[in-house]
Amino acid sequence: MHNPVWAWSPLSTEGAVRAGGRFNPKGSPALYLSLKPETCIAEIAGGASTRLLDPMTLCSYHVDINGVLDLRLYYQEFSSGWRLELLKKKQPLGWVLYQAIQQRPEVKALLVPSYQMVGEYNLVAIRWQDGEITLYDPDGRLAAVYGDQLTINHEIKKGLK
Repeated sequence: MHNPVWAWSPLSTEGAVRAGGRFNPKGSPALYLSLKPETCIAEIAGGASTRLLDPMTLCSYHVDINGVLDLRLYYQEFSSGWRLELLKKKQPLGWVLYQAIQQRPEVKALLVPSYQMVGEYNLVAIRWQDGEITLYDPDGRLAAVYGDQLTINHEIKKGLK
């Protein structure tokens, strides 16, 4: 689910770069993809059960990427809140991992446990080539609204390779 501010370029990673995330420090690109819509909604809601959700654009992707580091069995290591770590002036484990992966170009994505739904997972893409991750828009609905703007930000893309 993408913030509508960034939905015109769902592959840009711009929102993650500006805000940072569980597995990417602020200023570092990453694309967070849930494996199921329910997991996506839970992740966006952040555990709030009574809060109204902010407007979002739900997108699907085709993913055909090699170099996925499977961390599904490491739930306990990544279960603590990364934002709490920041408040304690500690570097979250996901950020340490992100920095280590920068030295391993063969690792393009992480398969990680959801922090909101036990037994569910997310794919965090760190880098990819054209065609490895594509937006699913078979009827051209997003393209009809966003036209030529519906592309990856090429400046960020250079940093992903």
